[in-house]
Amino acid sequence: MCNCNQKRMSFKQTSDLHYKNMIRVTLKGTESLVINGSITGRTYIFKNKGDLNLVDKRDLNDFKKYTNFIIAV
Repeated sequence: MCNCNQKRMSFKQTSDLHYKNMIRVTLKGTESLVINGSITGRTYIFKNKGDLNLVDKRDLNDFKKYTNFIIAV
């Protein structure tokens, strides 16, 4: 008997945990920005106005320094 659905469900649940601590951040300014998260070390690249990135909650303080972002809480 195949257990493919069980494998898919377990993968979906673990991948959803990755997004649990993420916050949507949108660039509202026109200049492109690259921000390195001081906690996670991730690089967040914003090229155009309206670009959206999922940002780890721990790195949010790095974005609060700038006024060019819309942070969806």
